[in-house]
Amino acid sequence: MKAGLPQKEPEQVKRWAEMGLYARLRAAAAGRPKYVLHDGPPYANGAIHI
Repeated sequence: MKAGLPQKEPEQVKRWAEMGLYARLRAAAAGRPKYVLHDGPPYANGAIHI
């Protein structure tokens, strides 16, 4: 069964824009301390290992 995600994504993004979802998330996070998470791809600095 295929979900058809590439076809559904534009509809979902449009829905989020109409809801103002990003602005609502930013408003909910207002006043919280800001942080940056530096988390690179696995094995970015060396050979693959387990």
